[in-house]
Amino acid sequence: MKRKNLILAAASLCLTAALITSCSPKVYSEANLILPAQPLEAVQVFEPGDNVPDEAIGIGTVAVRDMGFATRCKYDNVVHMAKQRTAETGGNGLLITEHKTPNFWGSSCHQVTGTMLYISENGEISDSLRRAASMKATQVQSETKSKYRINVPSSQDIFGVNAGVSFLNSRIETPWGDYDNRAGFNVTAHYDHLWSRGVGVGALANYNTTSIHGQTLSTFFVGPEVVYGLRFAYRWYFDVGLGAGYGYYNDGEEGHSGFGSNARFSIDYLFNEKVGLSLMMNAQTIHLKKPKGYELKKNEFYGVSHYGIELGLQFYL
Repeated sequence: MKRKNLILAAASLCLTAALITSCSPKVYSEANLILPAQPLEAVQVFEPGDNVPDEAIGIGTVAVRDMGFATRCKYDNVVHMAKQRTAETGGNGLLITEHKTPNFWGSSCHQVTGTMLYISENGEISDSLRRAASMKATQVQSETKSKYRINVPSSQDIFGVNAGVSFLNSRIETPWGDYDNRAGFNVTAHYDHLWSRGVGVGALANYNTTSIHGQTLSTFFVGPEVVYGLRFAYRWYFDVGLGAGYGYYNDGEEGHSGFGSNARFSIDYLFNEKVGLSLMMNAQTIHLKKPKGYELKKNEFYGVSHYGIELGLQFYL
C-alpha cells in the first residue's frame, strides 16, 4: 500500500474556505413600505436613547452583520452601510436599536441593527401612509433586535450525515497488480459545536469501501476535529474541518490500525433554520506501520488515502 501526496487536496480546501471568508459585512433588510429613494445626506441617525420625533414611522428593519474576517467594519462604516440601505428604501431616519462591539469570542467587527424611519418634513403624515407603514418605530425595535440574530448565534450545535463517491489516492498492491484512483463508496457523520465567532470543535466518523476483483477493501476513521463554520448568505452556510484520530484499514483478509487524519469542506443550502442540503468534499489519510524491509519510493509512505464528494443533510440544533 503506497500513498500519493494529499497536499494539493488539502490546500484546495483551505484556499476555498479563505476565499469565502474574506468578504465585507453583509447588509440585511426587510421593508414593509418602500418610498421614493432619499439622498444619503438626508438620513438622520438616532443612537439608542436619542429622542425620535413623534412623526417618525418605521418603514422596515436593517442589520449589518459580519460575514467572517470582514474588512471595512468600523462603527462608522457599518452605520454608513445601514444609512445607504435606508436611503434606498425611501427612509430619512435610522434608529440604531442594537450595537454589538468587537470581541474575541464574537466578531472582529462592529455590527448594528436598526429601524428605518420616515420622518415627514412638515410634521404631518397622511393616514394612508400610516396605514401602509403599519408599524411605528417604537413597535418594531424588539422585532428588529431578534430578527437578524440567527446570523450570529452565540453558539450552535450541528449534526450532519453525508454519502457519496470516493477515489483511492493510494497505490494498492494486489495479486492482480497495482491499483490507484479506484472508485468506491464513502459515508461520513459529524457533530460540531460552534461559538459565535464560527470557531468550534467536533467529532467525525468516516467509512470507505472499495472493491478490486471481488475483494473488498475498507477504511474506518474516527476522531476529534477543529471546525470553522459560517452562514455567508441568507440560505447558504459553509464549514471546514481538520481532524486527527484512529484509522483502520482492512484489505479483505486482515486489519491494520494506525494514525488517521481528515480534511473536509462543505457548502450547505438551508431549507429552513433547522435543515440544510450539504455538499461535502473530503480527503483522508491513514498511516500504517511499515513492515521491516519494505522499501518505499520517494515521497511515499506506508498507508492508505482517499478523497471523495458526498451529498447529505445537515441539522442545526
